[in-house]
Amino acid sequence: MSPSIILPGILASVGLLYLAVQKPLFWWLRGTPCAPHTGYILHNTTTHARFLPKESSHSFTYPILGLFVSLNALENHELDLAKGWLFGYGPGRGRITGLRSSAYLGAGTASIKDKLQEALRERGFDPASLDDAWLLTMPSYLGFEGINPLSVYFCYTAQQQLSLVVLEVHNTFGEQHIYIIRAVKGWFLREISCLLVLTCSFYRFHQWTIPRQFHVSPFNDRSGFYRIVVAEPPHAPNYTPSTKSVNPPRWSIRIDLLTQSLEDPNVPGPAKFTATLRPTSTLPLTTPALIISLLQWPFALFLSFPRICYQAWILHYRKHLSVYPRPDPHPVIRDGMSGHLKGGGTQWLPATLLERFAMRRTYDFLQERVNELHIGIQLVCGDPSKPTKYISPNNGLDNASPSDVLVVTYSAPRFFTNLLISPSAEHALLLREETEGTFKVSSEELFKKVMDGNEGSAGEASYAQRLRFSFLSESLRGVYTPALGALDRNPTSLDLDLRMIVALLAFAAFDRLEKWIYVLVGARFVPGYEPWKRWDRAIERKQRGDSRLGGNGDARDVDEHSKAAYKLGSVRREVRVDG
Repeated sequence: MSPSIILPGILASVGLLYLAVQKPLFWWLRGTPCAPHTGYILHNTTTHARFLPKESSHSFTYPILGLFVSLNALENHELDLAKGWLFGYGPGRGRITGLRSSAYLGAGTASIKDKLQEALRERGFDPASLDDAWLLTMPSYLGFEGINPLSVYFCYTAQQQLSLVVLEVHNTFGEQHIYIIRAVKGWFLREISCLLVLTCSFYRFHQWTIPRQFHVSPFNDRSGFYRIVVAEPPHAPNYTPSTKSVNPPRWSIRIDLLTQSLEDPNVPGPAKFTATLRPTSTLPLTTPALIISLLQWPFALFLSFPRICYQAWILHYRKHLSVYPRPDPHPVIRDGMSGHLKGGGTQWLPATLLERFAMRRTYDFLQERVNELHIGIQLVCGDPSKPTKYISPNNGLDNASPSDVLVVTYSAPRFFTNLLISPSAEHALLLREETEGTFKVSSEELFKKVMDGNEGSAGEASYAQRLRFSFLSESLRGVYTPALGALDRNPTSLDLDLRMIVALLAFAAFDRLEKWIYVLVGARFVPGYEPWKRWDRAIERKQRGDSRLGGNGDARDVDEHSKAAYKLGSVRREVRVDG
């Protein structure tokens, strides 16, 4: 064939591909009415804007590639492309893009829909009413499971009615949380757009205001509220159209972070931050559309974490915002009357090596103590995937009254480390829920009786106890400290003593290393929230006689100085209000 024929054909093909990528010409890239599908590709833009404090105001906009898929179609593999190689659902290697159930709604191998139904059932909703759901999310790319900050489930009944909206939030630490909210309908004019013809699109918008419960950004604490505005999809995933075309899902969401009112912390105050997610174009999930999308944004799915780090650098070093340490997640506790879970946490961080050592030592110690005192102990973890630990005497606990059972509720494995470093029960109680947010007990007296098993120990303090003593601030060293720590139950065992000493030295080393790293890179915590000042913070709040700043970094009260700083928009007010 003559080159004069081949070359123009190649140029024409390249030109058409360029137009398809840069200047979409087809209906399915424009978002005009089309036949309904069970899977879509969304070319999104996300915008984040911070308003408070005024000196740290900042905004940015990025493109994001997302998927909008029916759970039923996804899990029936109806959306798999190129035999699952280009896009597929479930575990598998070698595929370009895909979705895995292990990345959603906590750990486990169950399907996403099964996990969603279980999460609804555990929290008092009827899982049978969930016929299908739209899932808005970001796929994995070349086997890489990037950070997925927000996934949204639009839950529909068999009658194609939107009943619930579930927001699944992930933070950069690997923790997950869900907010389950009921749909409330209202009609609003969405947009009037002029393409080839004038089209007028109407969408239902839903708005809720809910308390914040989950730590996402280190530049905010968990106080305040979310105001969420969501556009309802134009059709259900189980839609059976009576007409030939519907509007494609030009889905959008806006989330405003509202501060607490200065007069009443239970009332929302001014907006501190807003985030929006809007699609610029909608494509059906097909092989050509996905290939074109990946050619247009080949690195978009890799850039979430680098972009987060870059914006954090701007806020911290250029906008001078200090950071809050990561608090333990709010515990998810089962209600004794209804049996339903209270709380939205779905995934916790796994226990560290030091936390696992402290956990084993605590279990062994408590087993010895219940045999001596003939009582029962229940350890209730805030992570619902961890079963309650029941510890009872070896010969049983017959005819026990409630006063003979100590119930300890803790939010995360950090509780066991705090027991490990506490010289006495009195010290450990300083780090309970009212101060550092780690645990609470059903009876302080019974807790002291259990933990102070070495209270009568005399003589020189053990080396492990002297190490614990060195962690304390000067104001705490006057508290009575026994010669042996609660977990130093066998001083005649050299191996046991060495393990405890190594564990305490490792804790001290990690504490100092964290401080040195922050000093080295010039990073700053919000004053009073430095992790290595836990004992200073605990005794300060204890002496103050209140819980003005909650143990999880939640603002509980505001003093007059903070109110004045808040009105001026000062960066310093983040200590009390802005966080």
